[in-house]
Amino acid sequence: MDRKLFIVMLVALFCLANVTRAAYRARIEQPRFAAEGAAHLRYTEMVAEGKPIPALDVRAQWPEGLRVFRETSPAMEYLVGWTYRLIPGHKPELPVFIRYFTAFFFSLAILPLALLSARLWKSLGAGLLTALLFAAALPLVARSSGFDYIRENVALPLIAFHLFFYVSACAGGGAAMPVLSGVFLFAALASWQGAQFYLAPFLAFVLFRGIVVDATSCERRAARLLVCAVAAAGTIVPFLRESRFLLSIPAALAAAVLAVDLLAPRIIGRRTRRAGKGAKPDAASPRAAKAAIAALAVAAVIAPGILSGKHFASYAHFFDLVLYKLRYLRKPDDPRLLPFDARAFWVGPFNSPDALHFFVFALPALLLLPGPLTLLVWRARRRESEAQIVLAFLAVFFFLFLLMQRLLPLFGFFAAIAAGGNVFLFLQTRSPRRFATPAFLVSIAVLAVFLFQDFGWEGKRDYWRRIARTIKVPARARFTVYPEARDVEGDLLAWVRGNVEPGAVVMSLHYLSPQVLTYTGRATNLNNFFESPRLRRKAERLLASLYSSEEDLYRFCAEQSSDYLLVSCAVGCDPTKDSPLYQAGLVNMPPGCAAYRLMFEPERLARFDLAYENEMYRVFRVGRTASPRAWPRSPLFYEKDLLWSMSGGIDRFYGSVMRIYALSARGKRLVLQGSEREGERALVEALRIFYFYPAWKTLDGLYARRARIDERETAAAFAYRYDANRADVCLALAESRIKRGSTDGVREILERCLRLPASARDRALAAGLLAGLENAAQPPPER
Repeated sequence: MDRKLFIVMLVALFCLANVTRAAYRARIEQPRFAAEGAAHLRYTEMVAEGKPIPALDVRAQWPEGLRVFRETSPAMEYLVGWTYRLIPGHKPELPVFIRYFTAFFFSLAILPLALLSARLWKSLGAGLLTALLFAAALPLVARSSGFDYIRENVALPLIAFHLFFYVSACAGGGAAMPVLSGVFLFAALASWQGAQFYLAPFLAFVLFRGIVVDATSCERRAARLLVCAVAAAGTIVPFLRESRFLLSIPAALAAAVLAVDLLAPRIIGRRTRRAGKGAKPDAASPRAAKAAIAALAVAAVIAPGILSGKHFASYAHFFDLVLYKLRYLRKPDDPRLLPFDARAFWVGPFNSPDALHFFVFALPALLLLPGPLTLLVWRARRRESEAQIVLAFLAVFFFLFLLMQRLLPLFGFFAAIAAGGNVFLFLQTRSPRRFATPAFLVSIAVLAVFLFQDFGWEGKRDYWRRIARTIKVPARARFTVYPEARDVEGDLLAWVRGNVEPGAVVMSLHYLSPQVLTYTGRATNLNNFFESPRLRRKAERLLASLYSSEEDLYRFCAEQSSDYLLVSCAVGCDPTKDSPLYQAGLVNMPPGCAAYRLMFEPERLARFDLAYENEMYRVFRVGRTASPRAWPRSPLFYEKDLLWSMSGGIDRFYGSVMRIYALSARGKRLVLQGSEREGERALVEALRIFYFYPAWKTLDGLYARRARIDERETAAAFAYRYDANRADVCLALAESRIKRGSTDGVREILERCLRLPASARDRALAAGLLAGLENAAQPPPER
C-alpha cells in the first residue's frame, strides 16, 4: 500500500473515531458531569476564566481544605482550560467544548496504535484495521466519548505515544525515540494517578526481559530513559512527591530495571574472571544473579514504606484491592473481611465485569484474536520484542480487566493492535478464496457489531445486546432508580441554589459533593479525589456516624462546621454490595441508627430538620429540631410501613419498590396505548403493594374520563390517607364525593386544597366547588 494513501485513510479513520464517539455520547449524555467529572469542570472553569487554581481549596473539603496540587493533579484541567481560551471569537459553552475536546484528544491515539500495528505485522493494511477498530470498537468508544470528564481520556493517548516511541527506540529508531518515550511517560504520570495501572506491568515486563534476555544497546538506552522519566516524575510532580511515589511498587520496579542494567554486567563479569578462562558459562547462573539483584533493589525501595506502616504510594489502595480481589474473587458476604479502603474502592467501575458487560463490551473484540494470537505466540518464541510486548500486555490487561472493568480501554488498545494480524492472515490466502477465510469474515462481522453498537446503542438496531437479552446473559444486581421526575439531581441542585445560603457548608457522601460545589457554589466537606488518604479517613468517619446514633452524626457534622446534610436514598435501601451500608462494614442497618431515622423517621429527629426531598435525595438543616412536614409526601424509598411489611429486609423492600415502579410505568404505557383494562390492572396491582402517587394519578385520570365515580372516590380516599398535602388528591376526593351527592368532610378538604400549592386550574375548580357548597347550604328565600 502506498504511504500517502495510508496517511489519507488514517485521517479519514480519525474523523470516523470522532463521529462514533459523538453518536455514542448523543444517546447517553448526562445533563451534567457527575462525581469527579464535576470537580474537574470546576477547576477547568477557573483556568478558562484566567483564575488561578487554589493550592488549598477549602471549599472542596471544608474546613481543612484540599491540597490540590499535592493530593491530585490538575494537569488535564490546565490543558483543556488553556485550549478553550485559545478559541477566537464566540466560544461554545465550556461543558460542550469539554465533551468534544476530550473525545478528540483521545482519538489522537489512533496514530501510534496504527503505527505499532503496522510495525508489528509489517503491513500498512494491518495498521488501518487497527485504526478502524480503534474508531469503532465499543471498548474504546464507550470510555472516550466525552459523556464523562475523566483523566483517562488525556492520559491514555499519552501512554499510547509512549509505547510507540519505546518500541521504536528498542528497534534502533535513533536517539530521539527514547527521549520522546520518556517525555510522554512523564506527561502521563503527571496527568493521571492511574497511569500506575499501566506503569507497573510495563516495568515488570521490561525487568523480566532484562533478566531473561541479553538486551541490545538500544533496549538498554530506552530502559534507562524510562527509569529517568519515572524518577523525574516522582521528584518534580507535587502529588507524586507528596504520596511518596519514589517508594512505590512501580518505582521499585524501575530501580530493579536500572540495577539489572548497571550492576549485573559488572557482577557477572567479575565472577567469570574469577572462574578462569577455561570455565564453561552456565546460562542459568547470570539469570539467577540478575533476579537476585532485582529482588534486592525492589526490597530496598519498598521496605521503608512497609516497615514504617505508612502510605507509601498514591495507589497503594489499588494494589491492596488487587490482592483482596485475588483472595476472594468476589465481594465476601461479610464486609468486615475487607478493610475500609477496599470496601469503598471496590464499587462501580472497579467491580469485575459481569457476564452481560463482558458479552457486550469484550466478547466481540475477543472473536478477532484467535488467529493473530497464534502468530504472536509463534513470533514471541522467536524472541521478537514487538510480539512479546503486545502478547504480554494483551494478557496482563485482559486479566486486569477481569478484575476491574475500568481498565477495559487498556485491553482495547492491545486487542486492536493484535487484531491487525487478521489482515496478515487475509493476505496470506490467494485470491479469490481469501474472502471466505475466517479472518476476513469474522473481521467484517465484528466491525458490523461495533458500528451497530456505536450508532444504535440501546436502540432497535443494537442486535448484539438483543442477543444477550434473548439468551438471558446474567447481570450483576445494581441499585437503580427509575424516578417519575426526569432529572432528580437537577431538581435537587436547583433547590440548593435557591434556598441554601451562599456561605453554607453541605455535608454529603464524597461522590455527591462535587456536583453540589460545582453547580451550586456551596462549600462541601468532602471531595471525590479518593486517592487522598485524608479524604478516605474522613469518608470512613462519615459512614460510621451515619450508621451510629443521631448524636454521633450531629457531633461529626458540627465538628466539620456543616450547615446542611445531604443524603441519598441509597443509605437506607440499597441492597447491593456497592451500598454505603456495605462500605461502612455492615450487613443490616442497626436499629434506630441515624441513617434509619433520616430515611424513615425524620419527624423524630432532634438534631436535623428535613428541608427538602425528592425521589432520591433529602436535605436536612443541621442543628435544628424536626418541624412538621408541609409539602407532599416523600416517594416510596422513604416508606417505613412498606419496609416493615417486608420484614425489615432491605433487599425485599427494594424489590417491592422496583416492582411498583415497573407496574406503574407499564400501566401508564398501556393506558396511553388504549389498552385501558390491562393498564388499570397493572396500576391497581401497584397500589395494592403500596401507595404510589404516579400510579394513582394515572388511575384517577382514567376513572375521571370514564365517569367511574365510585372507583374514583375509593382510589382518592386511599391516596388522601397518605398524600393529603397534594392539591390534586384533595380535589379528586372532594369532586368525586360531590358527584355522588355526599358532602361529608368536603368543605374541610376543599379549604385544605386552597391552602396548598396548586395549578391555576385546580385552584379555580376548588374555589368553584366550595362556592357551590356554600350556595347549597344557604336557606331558600322567603316567599
